Amino acid sequence: MQLFAPGKIMLSGEYAVLQQVPAIALPTKMGQHLQATPSVYGLQWQSFDPNGLWFEGKWDRKGNLLETTDSEVANRLSLLFRGISEFNPGFKIFEWNVTTKLDFPRSFGLGSSSSLIALVGEWSNVSAMDLFFKYWKGSGYDVAVAVEKSSISYQLLEKSRAIWQKIEIQPANPQNWRFVYSRNKQSTYAEIDRISGKKIGEIEKKLLLEIHKELLHSQRSVDWLRALERHEQIIANFIGRPSIMSSIFPDAPKGFFAKSLGAWGGDFFLVYVGNQQARDYLKSHKYTEVYSWNDFIA
Repeated sequence: MQLFAPGKIMLSGEYAVLQQVPAIALPTKMGQHLQATPSVYGLQWQSFDPNGLWFEGKWDRKGNLLETTDSEVANRLSLLFRGISEFNPGFKIFEWNVTTKLDFPRSFGLGSSSSLIALVGEWSNVSAMDLFFKYWKGSGYDVAVAVEKSSISYQLLEKSRAIWQKIEIQPANPQNWRFVYSRNKQSTYAEIDRISGKKIGEIEKKLLLEIHKELLHSQRSVDWLRALERHEQIIANFIGRPSIMSSIFPDAPKGFFAKSLGAWGGDFFLVYVGNQQARDYLKSHKYTEVYSWNDFIA
């Protein structure tokens, strides 16, 4: 059995999605692969990324961990196995050889965990969303993207219940939009904990909903830029952090715009370069991992 699940990018709704604000999320062309073959010797699990083998674990047929290269990762996998046993008791999880392979480095933050949950759910015939909400915290949007393999509009209704629908979304002139790796890794869980006591105002929720609709209904770059700039201002005020334009690109020329994606301060951010001066300005910052919209988004 061979399966694939895409990575993810959250275009809008970061942080606010945890308070019932709709979010827009996109699948990436890079993702994760899972290959599984039956075994009579227990479960052997190997995980690879572009740098090679990064995890290995072996369990006997009763589910006892025999050996591993990383006990923390093995414990997280054991949570998945426990969920599979609960939701599909007939599935013999500990009678397989499993290999997973990431198309991207784990430091990219494109969803190595969420794509794995989606893959394991599909492989074991268990709802990936049920697995996520049982053992992890967060909105679950990333798992939904991996399951649907599509851009989605996503809304968390309560702690473990969400609704979403597939969408088609792309700005006009996608060649002017870039996804840039920040060279920093940000912990989603740490950010969730950091804002756990904060409440976003009803006025701000209404404004974010308007932005959400504008991004869905317009392809014009001028509309996207106006909407995303307003979005950055609202989220910056909510989480108490400066926007990426203020902190990293305060001297940006006309025709340049940047927006944080997901947890602020790490992973990827979105850039618009509307002219040659803006393109040169981005190059001057010497980011090594820069992708065009069409090369990055599935």
